[in-house]
Amino acid sequence: MAGMYRPEPPNPTARRQRLVSILLGAFFAFQLLLFVAFRSAPPSKLASTAAATSSSVPEPPSRGTEDSGCRGGLVYVYDLPAVFNEDLLAMGYFRALLLSDCQAAGAACGALDCAEGKCIKDNALVLELFMGARFCVQPRGDSFTRRSLFDCMVAGAVPVLFWRRTAYLQYHWYLPTEDGQEGEWSVFIDRDELRAGNVTVRGVLAAIPEARGRQEAAA
Repeated sequence: MAGMYRPEPPNPTARRQRLVSILLGAFFAFQLLLFVAFRSAPPSKLASTAAATSSSVPEPPSRGTEDSGCRGGLVYVYDLPAVFNEDLLAMGYFRALLLSDCQAAGAACGALDCAEGKCIKDNALVLELFMGARFCVQPRGDSFTRRSLFDCMVAGAVPVLFWRRTAYLQYHWYLPTEDGQEGEWSVFIDRDELRAGNVTVRGVLAAIPEARGRQEAAA
């Protein structure tokens, strides 16, 4: 009686497991080859590659001898667009402009040195300054949002803003801005006019009657 051979039906699960094992083995073999190639690379080649990379980093543009908190390019971030760095530098010079204006006002203006995180460690220093002031300037920082804006208002002072996004465009639910209502609780000074020398912070604030300043602070 002749025998008959009947092949076993294919097993999809076993075939899939074998395929996964082959792919994993190939992946780890490739990783091992990369590791061996990297370890065996001559040091001189690696050093030349590092030198070429470091030499391609752009140098910050020269800004002359102007005194500024941004002097020396310390705020530069090389892997971001140049326009971002220009914006950071512009903010540094703008703060220096405000500080210079404040120093020129003498006893009429006060500034707090927050070096070494002093103001973060003791926020009472900032509040004491605000509580003794009629107005407090609020230039933008790394972002438009300013916690100091609310500290100023809670202390009874009037915030002086230079960017509309600092308050007018993001706190609609809490601070009235329609129909010129922002003028009831704040003072806005065009930063471009200030930079151009067409106006000064002292000039704008001195023109506000004391009664109006008290009304804005009470609002």
